[in-house]
Amino acid sequence: MEISIIMPVYNEKSFLSRSIESVLNQTFQDWELIIVDDGSLEDIYANCESYLKQDRRISFHRQKHAGQATARNYGLSLAKGKYIAFLDADDCMHPLLLEQLYKDIQSTGLRMAVCDFTSDELSFKKVPYEMRTPDIWDVSKDSIDVKAAIKKDNVYLWNKLFEKKLFEDVKFADGRFYEDTAIMHRLFQNAGRISYNTNILYFYYQNPQGTIHTFDEKKIMDCLWAHRQRIHFYCSRRYLNDLKHVAHTFLYIAYDLYAEGVEKCDTNKIYLRKKIRWYVKKVFQKYNLEEHFPFHGKLRLHIFLYYPRLFEAGLYFRQKVKRINRLWTCLHSK
Repeated sequence: MEISIIMPVYNEKSFLSRSIESVLNQTFQDWELIIVDDGSLEDIYANCESYLKQDRRISFHRQKHAGQATARNYGLSLAKGKYIAFLDADDCMHPLLLEQLYKDIQSTGLRMAVCDFTSDELSFKKVPYEMRTPDIWDVSKDSIDVKAAIKKDNVYLWNKLFEKKLFEDVKFADGRFYEDTAIMHRLFQNAGRISYNTNILYFYYQNPQGTIHTFDEKKIMDCLWAHRQRIHFYCSRRYLNDLKHVAHTFLYIAYDLYAEGVEKCDTNKIYLRKKIRWYVKKVFQKYNLEEHFPFHGKLRLHIFLYYPRLFEAGLYFRQKVKRINRLWTCLHSK
């Protein structure tokens, strides 16, 4: 067995058949599909039963609802393949995804291959496919500049093919959201160098009910926690360019969660905003991150931490300006 595809499922009944069909349509045939039902409230097995009878390479497993991270770990424990791919149950693969990434690994001798992806279903179906030679990235040392650091922001699991051994000392954090963000830097380090193919071979469906579009207190704090893992990793290795980049990313994500994420939560907004500020302050102090920011960045950070009403007034003003600009654009486009 060459490739094990791990698909966690939790109530994604509407798109499950499309996802499974995209695996069955792969031109590369030496695979197994491991479906892990994470305690769905819906009858997921009924949707999978015909596929299980149709193809013995597909297996179905259940666990008590414990989250996607635990389902991925369970799938890894069952995997027989030399390589691992991940597929979300509302997404789908291009028929050539496995073949292309497998060829990229074999031709380069590397341990991880990456392809491009899109969330535009129409363009995904129309994009012409060309055989392309992949680029090679060295992701096992400090980035030389911001452009190189940005490449390490590709923290998604599903547009990659991994050698299974990369996970020997890496596990997903049970019960956490944003589990991919929290470990991808470690997988990059284990891989050393990776291949990147610019072919768009994965369709990522932006489910309005999905993790990135729905918020509660736990998701917000797990998002900050996941980015803190990146900060800790790069700080411990003294990768200063990467540390500077992820510190900025962490702070801007905190600003966005503070401004917009909190508005989508049922939790007491004053309490949750205070908790976000406390967490950011704690991380900045522990890793001495403020030194990586210019004066205006430090000023905004201090306003955020110590003068929240002034920070929120600035957010309110920016929202008003955006609305006026949208209205102005609308009026002048007619």
